[in-house]
Amino acid sequence: MQLYMMFGSDDAKGYKVFGVCVTRIMMLPNFKQCEVILLKGEKRELWQDEAAETIENVAIQNDCKRIA
Repeated sequence: MQLYMMFGSDDAKGYKVFGVCVTRIMMLPNFKQCEVILLKGEKRELWQDEAAETIENVAIQNDCKRIA
């Protein structure tokens, strides 16, 4: 399992955690898939695009055929 933390600044004064994500790579009978087990956060517009790109890259690097 992999744990990701989304952090940044919304006020240019300090950094804080806006979200967390847990994924795992599962070997199914015919292929691998990257599964998002937990995704929780706030101010999604600040981190959603980068989080999606990161999960996609992890799936590609691990030869996954699907993200679930």
